[in-house]
Amino acid sequence: MTFSEAAPLHPAWTRIPLRPFGVELIAHAHDSSAGLHQLPADLVQSLIREHRLIVVRGWCGPATETALEEFARTLGTPQRWGSPPGKTVLDIRMRPNPRKLFDDSGFMPMHWDGIHDPTPALEIFQCLQAPPAHEPGATLFCDTAGVLADTEPATRALWQSLIFRYESRDVREQGEVTHSVEVPLVVAHPHNDFPTLRFREPIPHSEDATRVRSTHLDQVPDGHDLADIMEGIRRALYDTRHLYPHHWQVGDLVIADNHALLHTREPYSPTVSRHLQRITVLADQSR
Repeated sequence: MTFSEAAPLHPAWTRIPLRPFGVELIAHAHDSSAGLHQLPADLVQSLIREHRLIVVRGWCGPATETALEEFARTLGTPQRWGSPPGKTVLDIRMRPNPRKLFDDSGFMPMHWDGIHDPTPALEIFQCLQAPPAHEPGATLFCDTAGVLADTEPATRALWQSLIFRYESRDVREQGEVTHSVEVPLVVAHPHNDFPTLRFREPIPHSEDATRVRSTHLDQVPDGHDLADIMEGIRRALYDTRHLYPHHWQVGDLVIADNHALLHTREPYSPTVSRHLQRITVLADQSR
């Protein structure tokens, strides 16, 4: 389905292209009546296929957790996280003695969600508290399809040969549990078939999180250096030609293609109030 075949955009919204990718839907004159019910699933899916990222701004949000989950259900199956699986809507904010990367304000690696779980098709974020405009704390989204399109053929061929091993260790009541998975660096998008990158950026040894998450390349191709490979990938992911920094405002809703994009966030001061909610959506195979 193309954009022209999807449900038309409700007159409460204006459609504005973002750079270097994405689209913004902004409520006319900050119309307080503009809501998620005016964003039908076929329109959202069409915009995601075309732009990979949707920013919804100036509407009557933020939504309640119930309304956010109801909206997510129009797009697929909301994913439950944790062990055992718990809530669908996760709070992302600085916490004392953080156990998860999203509970901290320091370094976060570029990554995709669902490395050790079923990979969600979509991520939906909404902002409850935003850092001041002059403070860091933006979420960065990388269009990996764009990265590959601008990568030299020799480098692309090298990347297509790489398989990374990702480990995560969780400390639970019954002891430490290790998860390990091998993922090719270059994979086809499961719904659109174009090539994308699947990568979790290594965490510097100076960060405490090295105890729980690690990235390995067990087989380095002959004639290549591991450090050079890692730096080349990282440099490409942070190339501004394919990197969209979203500076949050209260009420913002962001919908991202988790297969095509990687994401991270800027480190920010622990004294800054930054509170997002996130819900991830598994693809509805009936669509």
